[in-house]
Amino acid sequence: MSPRSTLPPLRVIVVARDPILRAGLESLLASQPGVRVSATLESLSVAKRTDLPSPAVCLIDIDDALPAYPAILGELARFTTVAPIVALTAHRDAVALHEVLTHGACACVSKDSLLEELVAALHSAAAGRLFLSETLTRAIVAQDGGGGIGNLREEELMLGRITAREREVLQRIAQGLSNKVSARDLGLSVKTVEKHRSNMMRKLKLHNTAAVTMFALRHGLVGDPDGRTPG
Repeated sequence: MSPRSTLPPLRVIVVARDPILRAGLESLLASQPGVRVSATLESLSVAKRTDLPSPAVCLIDIDDALPAYPAILGELARFTTVAPIVALTAHRDAVALHEVLTHGACACVSKDSLLEELVAALHSAAAGRLFLSETLTRAIVAQDGGGGIGNLREEELMLGRITAREREVLQRIAQGLSNKVSARDLGLSVKTVEKHRSNMMRKLKLHNTAAVTMFALRHGLVGDPDGRTPG
């Protein structure tokens, strides 16, 4: 028996207005070892009122809610106290994805993703790590910004102002690593990592972890597990 099989199953709550989509997601996830669908619900409002098992991850189709987009962002922000959220979407807009992450989603997954990628996103969210599917990552990198994302040329100038150590910390934040783990990997104290993090975010005008991750994705700084600068 593998070590992973001894772990309790990851409990997932599926939230989607479309009953066919809810049933399809439930069936797909039920076929995955180590994953259990605890409930399927039609809205976050219903989920909020439901006695959910803990720990749990909430997989929500945000496309149904786009006509009331500001409202769903508010729901996301309130619901994160109940369970980490994985947002499922067919959209590619970098500004919208940034808003979803900023308002509390731990992960965003494209509807054309493979099942394996969706399961990886669920496990990442359960562990408190940020996750973007490959399709969405490519879309963000391809977009020049604007509308709150910022101009890439200006960002490149700002990137040149941070130190090599601050860049290493940036990469680790984008990989979802905590200050404690980053400190261990870099051979630094947690306090020193926190100082590098604060200085880096100030220089790059970034205000939260989601913004750091989006910045790193736009500049190809995510993906090297050793934290080295690509190129």
